[in-house]
Amino acid sequence: MTDDMEFEQFVKQNRDLIERMIALQKGAASDFIGVERGIAMDAYSQARGMADYGRARTEDIMHAAYSTMMDPEVQRHFMNMGMEFFMGMSALMQRAPMPGAVRDGLATTRANWNNVHTGTQAEQPRGPQRVNISTDEESRRDVPNDVFKECSE
Repeated sequence: MTDDMEFEQFVKQNRDLIERMIALQKGAASDFIGVERGIAMDAYSQARGMADYGRARTEDIMHAAYSTMMDPEVQRHFMNMGMEFFMGMSALMQRAPMPGAVRDGLATTRANWNNVHTGTQAEQPRGPQRVNISTDEESRRDVPNDVFKECSE
């Protein structure tokens, strides 16, 4: 019990000193929090800047890659490469050892393919035709009335 009384007496005698020490500690803590907040904001700003830079750089790289692949000259070469590949496979199939029936089937397919692509204009299927549709009553006289009923229902 004497310890408590001594402590109370010490606090009463040194109250001003203790309050100044507490105020000093509060100020130091507040300053420390402010400095730490500033450091955190700087780190956030730097990280945000790096993320923005990375996004912009990635967009630039992707745009460059897309533009490269979509370049007409590159596309022309890829198309030629594909056609050459198929022509090479065709030549390989012509020279490969295979039964006569398979070779005859390939020859028939090739002949049909050539006929379709080298046929005359008269042999080609006709495109859409213009059809004259008359809406006057005179042209409807030849058609029975029940046809018009079915169409209007």
